Amino acid sequence: MGNCNECPAKPVSAYPYMSGLARKYLRGEYEFQYADSLYSMKPILKSSEIDDSRPTVIRVHSKHPSFISVLSGKINTIYDLEDVLTNE
Repeated sequence: MGNCNECPAKPVSAYPYMSGLARKYLRGEYEFQYADSLYSMKPILKSSEIDDSRPTVIRVHSKHPSFISVLSGKINTIYDLEDVLTNE
């Protein structure tokens, strides 16, 4: 992974799009504002180059007490996690 904050070819900020996504998951009383964008280059799986898929890994380590780890790169992982939690 590399830092691209100083790259002359860095992309335009995706803040308008990302803030719209965040608003779908936050209560109306929560406010946020744009401060700055961070850019990085991240390796992806060959199979993900076509459709930008990023696998979600959810592991149930114990049931009593519940201990679950989640590794994901997308916000909609909460739906995958909901399936795991409701099946416990």
